[in-house]
Amino acid sequence: KLDPQVYLTAMFTEWEDLDLINGRMHIYFGDDYVGESQLHLDFVKDTLAISLGPDPNVLVRRKRTLREDKVGAFTGKQEFNREYTFTVVNRKQADVTLQVEDQLPLVRTEEISIDRLKLDGAHVHEASGKVVWDLEIKAGEQVERILKYVIQSPRELMVLAD
Repeated sequence: KLDPQVYLTAMFTEWEDLDLINGRMHIYFGDDYVGESQLHLDFVKDTLAISLGPDPNVLVRRKRTLREDKVGAFTGKQEFNREYTFTVVNRKQADVTLQVEDQLPLVRTEEISIDRLKLDGAHVHEASGKVVWDLEIKAGEQVERILKYVIQSPRELMVLAD
């Protein structure tokens, strides 16, 4: 939702054997200069992660496929039905492993409820509402994931539904 780009991250294990030191680094990916960054090893544990910038060969699209607001005939509650379809396209010659993240709305009162109708294999971090799909996509493949939920609230409460 915030950024449709896919970012490459290099993950190094056994990085201690490389005799690296803190300082400025110039990052190249293949023959392309990606940019500059600072290497800080003070808080790195077993895996060193270095960002390599956006990857134009992996595309992610988020499209709202359902927006239905109504008042329940029997309950008298407002209902906000939302569905989003995420399409991930791997245009690379190699398989990719990636995470797609979104978020469920957060509720601050017990009068409002969120029913998760479809998570399509995603994991949800309960405290933040973060929804995460761990995907492995083969070269040239396209996959879709769906996030669907309904928010129910009393009519008198104002709800900001996307």
